Amino acid sequence: MVQPAPARPTSGDATQAPETVRLAGLGNRFVELFGRKLTRQDFAGEIARLIAAATGVKAVAILGLEVRRDRLRLLGECGLSSDARAVLGSGGECQWDIPLRGLRNRRISVITAAHQNPFVPRALVNVSVRGLSIASLPIYSDQEPTGVLLLFATGNRAF
Repeated sequence: MVQPAPARPTSGDATQAPETVRLAGLGNRFVELFGRKLTRQDFAGEIARLIAAATGVKAVAILGLEVRRDRLRLLGECGLSSDARAVLGSGGECQWDIPLRGLRNRRISVITAAHQNPFVPRALVNVSVRGLSIASLPIYSDQEPTGVLLLFATGNRAF
């Protein structure tokens, strides 16, 4: 006898994980923002805020690739200090090489215990000195590198 497939949970279903509920409408919000014809920086800032709210991380940064100069620059962020923004290229070039290397090599990097890692700039560690994990996710458009999404999670939270 064939069993009917279980009903798919809806966004209001109590059995769904809170992260699933928060992430459910994220794609639609991205499309909505895209339709508003915002500047690249305003769009990145709004996306950073949406991702931070949906994932519950301490901070989010979106770095854009400047192809002609082969460097990353901070386009938008949520939850970073001015020192952290400067390290990530708010005033020019991103001074931290791990995101650019990950973008070039098409690799996601997750740095657990970033607060103890000598290759993570102190300004980024200061996001949470009691414990910090950083995920660096490269972004591509039609196989071409375009930027990096950085997620900063505090404490013992894992990605």
